Amino acid sequence: NANSYSFAVSSISGEDAGNYSLSYSSTKSISISVYQQPVIVNWENTGYVTYDGENHEITATVEGSVDGKDIDFSYVGTRTFKDYGSYYTTIRLSDSNYYLDSYSNTSPYLYIEKAVATVTWTGEKVVEYDGLSHKPEVKVTGVLGEELMISITEGSTSYSNVGKKTRTVSLQNSNYKLPSDGSNKFEFEIVTKKLYVTWYVDDVEVTSETTSLVYDGNTHTLRAEVKDSKGNDYTSVLKNSFVKLTGAGVDYLDLEINNSNYEFTADSGLTSATLIIRPATIKVTWSQSTFTYDGTTHYVHATIVGSNGKTLVEGVDFVYTYNNYLTDVGSIEVTAVFKGDSYYNYTYDNMEGSTTVTLTVEANN
Repeated sequence: NANSYSFAVSSISGEDAGNYSLSYSSTKSISISVYQQPVIVNWENTGYVTYDGENHEITATVEGSVDGKDIDFSYVGTRTFKDYGSYYTTIRLSDSNYYLDSYSNTSPYLYIEKAVATVTWTGEKVVEYDGLSHKPEVKVTGVLGEELMISITEGSTSYSNVGKKTRTVSLQNSNYKLPSDGSNKFEFEIVTKKLYVTWYVDDVEVTSETTSLVYDGNTHTLRAEVKDSKGNDYTSVLKNSFVKLTGAGVDYLDLEINNSNYEFTADSGLTSATLIIRPATIKVTWSQSTFTYDGTTHYVHATIVGSNGKTLVEGVDFVYTYNNYLTDVGSIEVTAVFKGDSYYNYTYDNMEGSTTVTLTVEANN
């Protein structure tokens, strides 16, 4: 075995031993050293691997025995590793007849690199506003199909209102890393709901921007009805959806949405409309205007009927500019003029008849 040995001659024996003697100048001892045999270690299962959830064991074989037999050795410390990191192990020879240099007893590093996780988002990239929450969900799985612990960074406080939104996922597992393709982030947008307009005047649908009626004494309503592409009613999102008009005049309605989650587009239809009530024309007829003097007072009266079929009321809708009566012989001109709202609701234009008549009382011959 490997070691240092000393041998000494202390006496001579044998048949002729008496014929000899040991001289002090002669070598009576010798030292012999048996040196350790160097051996070679071959390491396996080192280098780079990717985390796969399995154990990875560093192994060694020792070569160089003088008799070709295996050389006994033992591992010092842990040599089986599974998680992300860099690792090494060492060995110790059990046979003192062999030796390792100071470096070959330590293995090269085993590097277990992070595996790439699979990120799966559930959600749409573009969603039309519908008042509901559209927060995309995410699932992150590992190489064994296991669901990994994650944390989410919210890029918005609301996932129901219009706007661009972002959710970003982070891993809480050191054995994995997220893909470099940007799938750790999900960007999507909730776009405004498109609204479409239908106009009505007194519940009759109109398609022109301007509707013109003749004054008839009734209240007329110009209103808008707003729906989405599926026919759902959203008129309530308008600041004002109707105007009313009774007398002759003009009123209009510019539609304005009071909720930023909705919008009109070029194909929404008219977003403004006008209602016109035109003054009604009149037809004037007079009662008897020529009388023979008889000492009594004679009156003349106008009957005014609008083109709307309404008969104006004397004293309410019209009056006379001068007295409409005469007692004595003579003549006066009597003119009927509009009074109050009739001044606006009726017109003399294109009238039939005359608003002026001559009242005459003739002499009784």
